[in-house]
Amino acid sequence: MRLAALIKKEALAILHSRIMMIIVCAVPFVQIFVFSYAASMEVKNVHLGVLNLDGSEASKQIIRNIETSSYLSELRIVKSYEEGKNLMVRDEILGFLAIPQNYSRGGNIALFLNGRHSNSAQLVSGYISQSAIATSSNGSGALHSSASYSGGGVASGISSYKSASQADLQTNGYALPSSEPNTNTNLQTNSNSAMDNDSAHQNSAGKTIVTRVLFNPNLDNFNWIVPNLFCLIVVFMAIILTAMSVVRERENGTLEQILVSPLSVNDIMLGKLIPALIVSIFQSVIILTIAKFFFLVPVVGSMWLLYLGLIVFSFCICGIGLLISVFSKTQQQALLWAFVFLLPSVVLSGFSTPVTNMPGWLQYASKLIPLSYQIDLIRAIFLKDISFIQAMQKIIPLFVFGMISITLAQLFFRKMVLK
Repeated sequence: MRLAALIKKEALAILHSRIMMIIVCAVPFVQIFVFSYAASMEVKNVHLGVLNLDGSEASKQIIRNIETSSYLSELRIVKSYEEGKNLMVRDEILGFLAIPQNYSRGGNIALFLNGRHSNSAQLVSGYISQSAIATSSNGSGALHSSASYSGGGVASGISSYKSASQADLQTNGYALPSSEPNTNTNLQTNSNSAMDNDSAHQNSAGKTIVTRVLFNPNLDNFNWIVPNLFCLIVVFMAIILTAMSVVRERENGTLEQILVSPLSVNDIMLGKLIPALIVSIFQSVIILTIAKFFFLVPVVGSMWLLYLGLIVFSFCICGIGLLISVFSKTQQQALLWAFVFLLPSVVLSGFSTPVTNMPGWLQYASKLIPLSYQIDLIRAIFLKDISFIQAMQKIIPLFVFGMISITLAQLFFRKMVLK
């Protein structure tokens, strides 16, 4: 009964706080809708230039293939290398395609990209290479190599040619661009010769590679970003609710009333934990419904494993939030520590970039981030389906993190609050 009374008191404190109600009721749903559309790794509305010095049917076909691409917003015709370079300097185009005069006789295409937008540059390079290879395989023209260049000195033309050596470029009469942004660079001289050693895509064998994408066949952006946001929103809600709980009592002067009551330290910790845990699970159910029926994200795996992982993960984050709340002297300090926890969690969890892309020591550090386990678990259940044993490999570490956090919160509560 005493614990139930504390749980009721904590729930009423959340309901009667206008700021907490906004955070609980409005923020998660704004986040899931806005971030699902905004946090996209797809490349769209790209502005490109094209310099066609060949004028053959094969070169025109490449341009037509690129013009019909869904990622392209504008394809601007440029009349010289210098004009293309200047457009890149002013950030009016992401890059430009240079088709040389001898392309129809077996020449190579040059693709110059703005390295300041490295992710978009890499994706656009792949798109354009596919368009060029499709043209070549149809017999309309020969494509021996496709090169993409990027780097920091975009204003000087192109920063560097990583695949071809400097000696080869100078031997073939190609002037290397300067690292200084205002230096005039000759991009035109024998550019085909410079790229003979840089074959990124070749079709010389006449073979076709058939690609099959598993688990997300259409590469739908929502299918991977919505499960990630699902985890992130749960973290945000659970950590904020619990990080404010104990310190709010301290600021309002009601902590002393709780301490003189017959409640034990365990009762106080559970009374602060359970309401936040219930709110987090309730929000998660609503977000899951939105993900499934609005964004049409498939849930291939077991629903009970999904909810089990969700409950354990919420317990883990609420435990960390309680630990933050015990340490904090004010609510502003609690919010600061909460965001100190959230930032590395997002960066190191694999939310937007794979953990395997990180240095080895950061990959080990990511194993100390609860969010990384939950993201792996949710992705697997949503898109792949996993066994109970595989799910436990992610759920058990979360439970361990939660128990450690709750235990530390109890110990420090006795030491710092009851002293």
